[in-house]
This record gives sequence, C-alpha cells and structure tokens, in this order.
Amino acid sequence: MKAPAVSVIITAYNVASYIAVAVQSAIDALPEDTEIIVVDDGSRDMTPALVRALAESFAGRALIRPLTFSQNTIGGTATAANFGMDHATGDIVVFLDGDDWVIPHALRRALDRMRADKLDMLVTDCSEYWNDTGNYTKYPEAHLWDQLKLAADDASRRAILLKMAPFPWRKIYRRGFLEEANVRFPVGDYFFEDNPFHWDAVLKAGPWGWHHEVTHIHRMARAGQSLDRKGPAYLKIFDHFDTMNRLVSAIDNSTARRHGLLDWLLKHILWCIDHVTPRDWNDLYDLATPRLALFDADVFWAALRTTEFSPTDMRKLVALSMADRLGFLREF
Repeated sequence: MKAPAVSVIITAYNVASYIAVAVQSAIDALPEDTEIIVVDDGSRDMTPALVRALAESFAGRALIRPLTFSQNTIGGTATAANFGMDHATGDIVVFLDGDDWVIPHALRRALDRMRADKLDMLVTDCSEYWNDTGNYTKYPEAHLWDQLKLAADDASRRAILLKMAPFPWRKIYRRGFLEEANVRFPVGDYFFEDNPFHWDAVLKAGPWGWHHEVTHIHRMARAGQSLDRKGPAYLKIFDHFDTMNRLVSAIDNSTARRHGLLDWLLKHILWCIDHVTPRDWNDLYDLATPRLALFDADVFWAALRTTEFSPTDMRKLVALSMADRLGFLREF
C-alpha cells in the first residue's frame, strides 16, 4: 500500500460537539492519500464513538485512524500528540486540536509551498474564533510577521519565530525531520508543553519558511478548556523553562539566543503573576529568582531595555533579579 502523503494528527478530549468539524475540515483540505489520526485522550463524552462513526462513514474517501486511550493522561496533550507522531506514516505532519479546524484552500497552498521548497518546517498564520460570541479575531502578531519579512538572515528570523506563539498546529512539519531530530512533546504534570516543543523544532530545523496566510482557526472561550481558573498549576511553566534552557545550552548558547530565552522567561513570569493567587506569590518568587540568576546582569538589563513593561512590572522583575523578596511582594 502506498504511504500517505500527509498525516493529520488530531488530539481530542471531550470535544463531541466539535470533532466532526475538525475531521471534515481536514478531509476537505487534503488529498485522498491522507491519513487522519484521531488520538482520543480518554474522553468521557461521545467523542470516541463519533470518531469511530466518522471513520466508517468516510471509508473509501479518507483513512481515519481512531486511537483511543482508556483514561485521560497526565498533563496536557503531550502523550496523545506523541502517540500520534509514533503512528504517523505520512511524509508531512499537520497537527490539529479536536475543537479547532483548518481552512482547506489555505492549507493546500501551504502544503504546496512546503513541498516545492523542500522544507523541514513551514510556519503559517491563525485566527481565533470566540465560542461565546461567534466573533473572529486575528492573532496579535502582525508586528512579528512584518519583522520576519524584513529580517536580514536566518538567525534573526529564528529569533523572531521564537517570539511567536508556540502553537504546534499552525506549523507544518516534515515527519523525517521530527524523527531524525527526536522532536517530541515533554510529558509531565503540566500544560503548555507546546513551548518546549516549539523551541526544540525551531532550534533544530534545517530549511524552514513561512506562509503568511491563515490556515488554522483556534476555538476560544469554550467550556472545559484547560486551566481556565487561577492557581498554582501555572507555576509548572518554570519546568518548561528548564527544558528550553537545556536545549539552548546544547544547541545554540549564543548571547542573542540567551537574550531571547530571557525575554521569554520575563514575559512568562509576568504571565504567571496574572494567573496565580496571592497564596502562590512566595512560591513564584522561589521559582523565578534562581532561574533569573542564570543570566548575566548585562543580558538582564538589555532585555528590560528592549521590551515594553509597565513600571510596576519592571519593579517586580528587578526585585526578583536582586533576590529582594520584600521588594517583590510590595508591588502587589
């Protein structure tokens, strides 16, 4: 049997109301020699039954491969996404969340570009669909796309790409690259594992490119989405920093790359502050200060100069960098 040209990996958990849209959009976007791997992460609703029904109804037109876990796995979608990659056989891999969908004609154009330029990875654009209002919004990265087009060299372009949202589903990958470079999602008791996956792929990819067209629609504000309440779970983002720091140290420990890593850390410290409760502030301090200490003072101050922070946020970050617990807590 001829191997499929494209493997679409759809991760799903309790998305019975949306999974048919995701699958149908992938079928409409891609040629017949496509496999659609739906990895159900132990759903408690009708998602697995619907996927099996879709596989039967589309038999002969599309190869839909349901893979179902008996129970929900730890953390986010890492285990399901890795399992999908382990079972993929296509030359190209496309990720899709079970509650999202793709724009068929746009994804086809992106795939044509991927093949024509023989790329390891192609980055595309995305839009958000707000489930509570029915409105669409453009993801706020226009300034980064403008910078990407004007960047003078590959190192500068990768630095800009690392600032973009880490969504794995708005990138298209050569499966051989993912296998050869061992790019996988880290598995653990945390969410947002797309951050280290993003850095791993960007740092290791050979030829890559971008296609500034919306190929994916990301559903927002639906019931049951991950971590929609404040709490200490967000502190796990520091585990992802440790993974990314090891990657940078092993692959590209240049001053410019460390500056980019510090920029990510500073922004995610502030993001954490916004998502935890007051009882977590001391724990955040204990996690942030040793990681900021990994960076030279001149790199820290250069990052502050080149990033727009509010005066209050800047005082919080400076207090953390100086290991001044009282000064940090005084800013709340």
